[in-house]
Amino acid sequence: MDVVRLTKDLVNIPSETERDGEKKVAEHVSRLLAELGIESETTEFAPGRANVVASIGKGEGLMLNGHLDTVPLGSASEWRYGVKAAEKGGRIYGRGTSDMKGGVACIISALSAANLRNPKRRILLTFVAGEEKELEGSSYLLSKRKGLFRKVRYGVVAEATDMGIQTAQKGYTDMTVVFRGRAAHASKPWQGDSAILKASRFIGEYTKLMAGPRRRDPVLGESTANIGRISGGTAVNVVPDYCEVQVDRRIIPGETPSVAVAQARKLLKKLNIGATVRLNAGRGAFRLSESSGVIRLVSDATGAARLLSGPTGYTEVELYKAKAGIDSVVFGPGNREVIHQSNEYIKTENLLRYTTMIGNVISKWLG
Repeated sequence: MDVVRLTKDLVNIPSETERDGEKKVAEHVSRLLAELGIESETTEFAPGRANVVASIGKGEGLMLNGHLDTVPLGSASEWRYGVKAAEKGGRIYGRGTSDMKGGVACIISALSAANLRNPKRRILLTFVAGEEKELEGSSYLLSKRKGLFRKVRYGVVAEATDMGIQTAQKGYTDMTVVFRGRAAHASKPWQGDSAILKASRFIGEYTKLMAGPRRRDPVLGESTANIGRISGGTAVNVVPDYCEVQVDRRIIPGETPSVAVAQARKLLKKLNIGATVRLNAGRGAFRLSESSGVIRLVSDATGAARLLSGPTGYTEVELYKAKAGIDSVVFGPGNREVIHQSNEYIKTENLLRYTTMIGNVISKWLG
């Protein structure tokens, strides 16, 4: 299968998590696998939301994982070559090219060239929905179909790494800090108690705290925080009695979401600000053991170099380790500097090279 054509076809099936769902692209992937003689299962776990799973061989397993959903397209006017997949200057532009339909296309293309007869071990394919929305598809599989992962030892998640092997990632904490005050007429602000001013004071001090000395991981660096959303007040002529601030706190090994929440509460107490902190979601950090066999498997089969440092987004490797004990690396063809942006692209050269690389991993694993 032509990986460039396949990437374009996948990109041209809209699959924004919230707007489109993944069912149509999942059905397309299932048809492609059927053409290769690979029997798959498409599971619709919610209306329009679907995973595709398939198993090749028996015994000790290697999981190849990719997600089928994308983040929103954004404003169509910001896309230089339109909203359909466009090949220009050795790149394919379009939402999902790097994150991560290009990686999915490479896996399928590599399987089309692989010798799948009489495999000595097993490959598990998990093409999942809702990665961009709390890892819904993988969470469903790990909860409802955990038997799929029996004897699966290693995994490769084909997220964007420019074909480097990523063995660590930060975790995250999504928390909301809720401030309450007392309403009053804007002409007499001294009669009220502004929740927005309380929030403003907290934001200033929290920003200073996160910019100051703190723990550092030798691979991932320091933890970070982003004030991503603020809402409050009812009208410009009313002292606001309510304000909430949503914080994205990226954590490193040794920290947990509960530690991040406790840190915010401690600061509020120090500032003598009465507020509540609500944990919306949280995932742990991940760092693979240096001795894990999956590092050796992928590096020996591909010659790829390992990514030793740098900021990372959250991928599903931590979830699969926590819930199924699978040692996984993040290793894919996409450009991680352009994901979630307008004019996202993937290099055609990377698609071709990665298809060969992941094909070598498949061949080495299956024997």
